[in-house]
Amino acid sequence: MNYKEKIITYIIRCPIIRSIISDRLAISVLYRCRFEKKMDWNSPKTFSEKILWLTVNNRKKEYTKMVDKCEMKEFIKGKIGDGHTPKTLACDTDISKISFGKLPSHYVLKCNHDSGSVVICHERKPSTNEIKMLSHNLKKNYFWFSREWPYKNIKRKIFVEEYIETEGIFKDYKVYCFNGRPGFCAVISKEKGEKRLSYYDLQWEKIPVKHRYENHTVLEKKPIYFEEMLRIASILSKDIPFLRVDMYIDIRGNIIIGELTFAPSSGLIRYEPSEYDEKWGDMLDLSDYMCKA
Repeated sequence: MNYKEKIITYIIRCPIIRSIISDRLAISVLYRCRFEKKMDWNSPKTFSEKILWLTVNNRKKEYTKMVDKCEMKEFIKGKIGDGHTPKTLACDTDISKISFGKLPSHYVLKCNHDSGSVVICHERKPSTNEIKMLSHNLKKNYFWFSREWPYKNIKRKIFVEEYIETEGIFKDYKVYCFNGRPGFCAVISKEKGEKRLSYYDLQWEKIPVKHRYENHTVLEKKPIYFEEMLRIASILSKDIPFLRVDMYIDIRGNIIIGELTFAPSSGLIRYEPSEYDEKWGDMLDLSDYMCKA
């Protein structure tokens, strides 16, 4: 994000300004800043444009439940059964009301409404700074950052969930689903202490595209449970124009779902090369939704 984009983004998020401009206008400004062109609301073509169009025009009450990291677990259980999410051990709107002395030796603290508010505790209580960070983030409405509607009405909480052990390096598999069908997968893991991100098609051939992080220098192995991951993603994304299903595999070989996302990076990703924004846009059919808008 360049200096100009930072300034405009700050203005758009300013409480006085954000209260008087529409979601569509705010997104239009953010899009123009990021891509240096106008957002095409009448005939969106790229993946980014279509995700942003859906952000404004495709709003269902159940989407709020799906992005709430606590409520999401019941949604997933109802779709594919139990055992695919970490157990919630405690949950409250006030972190001071959580009894840390009664928790197991390993656990994870999170906010249910944002991205990145995660504290992993191994045989310790959270530090004063960690508690301050979680409490501070709890006050923020994630919706105002990029106008992602599903986050607007989440009842914000801090919750504790069981620590899930994985074998070897933690790998986060993100399955991108278009109109209820998996299209490709992203993998995030650390390589020599640095985060790496690579994309693979459904035949596990590497897609030559990147953003944010560098690609892995060594090809990731196709996960043993890849077909089952695709099956689960298909079920969870049924009747939804776009959904990204984030999963990982625990030490026992269980597929665990960490998050459901309607707009990766708020739909404001500059892919390299940019042609993939168009290719992936072709995979997302909005015709049925645009007729109803």
